[in-house]
Amino acid sequence: MTYTTKRHSFLKDYQDIHLGNQAILFCTGPSILDYKEPKFLKTAIKVGVNKIYNHPISNELNYYFFGSHYHIDADHKKSVDKLSKDNKNMIMFSSTFTAKFGDGRETGLGNINFESALKINALPIEIGSPGSGPGLGWVKDIHMYPFFGGTIAFPAIQFLLYTGIKEIYLVGCDLGNSNRHFYNSKNSTLQNDHASSFYKNGWSTLNEFIKNNYKDVKIYSINPVGLKGMFEDVYTR
Repeated sequence: MTYTTKRHSFLKDYQDIHLGNQAILFCTGPSILDYKEPKFLKTAIKVGVNKIYNHPISNELNYYFFGSHYHIDADHKKSVDKLSKDNKNMIMFSSTFTAKFGDGRETGLGNINFESALKINALPIEIGSPGSGPGLGWVKDIHMYPFFGGTIAFPAIQFLLYTGIKEIYLVGCDLGNSNRHFYNSKNSTLQNDHASSFYKNGWSTLNEFIKNNYKDVKIYSINPVGLKGMFEDVYTR
């Protein structure tokens, strides 16, 4: 059974809102330290995830996606709350609702609750459990179904596609695990833990999804590490 959600109807307001524009997705892999913004991306929509608040680009974000560890990591919660206060022009999406199996039962994943999301003006979204009903693959009709999850970057990509973005530039998407952030680790192309393998498998199916649903969209990877050769590579070093 495919689980549908009534929680996402508000996303209809975002359909094609950025039609034809460019966007940059900032993740927290160490390669973000090598990023130098090209002039042609000065006006691009900027999206960040999770601990991007440790990078100055967080002050320029249009959208921010987060959810995991909010209620179990006090420092992370404090930083998310501060980002919400400091960047008033940014729209926040929180993976508030726990992941669902195909029949709608909650898997127990997810940490931030509905009340906490509203308190910091975050828009709650549902994320499916990969391999269990919703979350089997990338989702086009995000106003009807939970986002394909596993890493918060995946919902961000689905959202950008839904808004009509024509070019998406990936920064800091290095396939490291959750502890390998730009501010506390060096990069490695040899990462082979379970999380990294899952992420890579998910990214590897993105091109086919775009070909079938958004044929005019292009994905670029800036200073790629783990995603090298998967999309069109761009170097700004």
